[in-house]
Parts: sequence; structure tokens; C-alpha cells
Amino acid sequence: TVGLSENQLPFVSLFPNPAKNRFTLSQGYDFDGGHLEILNAAGVRIATISVSPQPETQIEVNLPTGIYLINFYRVDGKRGAYRLVVEH
Repeated sequence: TVGLSENQLPFVSLFPNPAKNRFTLSQGYDFDGGHLEILNAAGVRIATISVSPQPETQIEVNLPTGIYLINFYRVDGKRGAYRLVVEH
């Protein structure tokens, strides 16, 4: 298993965490949009999702129980990494 390190952007968050079949990406007041990559615990990318330029985006996922790394790439080139726990 690869270590899942986080490097968060200010005012950006994921909730609820743990999640089931959906989570919300909150971009706070600085919402430029971009895209998410979802990586499993082995570091394998399993999904790429576009994110609209709006304060909050609901993301539907169909993932098995586990820990995932969410990389959020903003259109301005900034990147944040977040740990997401999925439980069923």
C-alpha cells in the first residue's frame, strides 16, 4: 500500500467523510473549477471527474469500502490532495 499523503488547498473540503455513494467538494469562496482524480490505496487512478466553477459540487461514486486519495486540480494550476473514506 502506498502512503496517501494530503496537501490541502485553503477553504477546500470534502464531506461527508466517511462517505457512502456520494460526497461534496466545497471550493469555498475561490471556486474556479477543475477536475478530480480518485486513486485507490495502491495509487491507481480509478476515476477522473470534471468539477464546475461553483461553490459546491456533489460527486456520485460507486466505490467499494476503503480509503481513497482525491486529487483536486484547479484550473489555475493549484492542486490539493484529500483522503476520503468510503463505508457501506
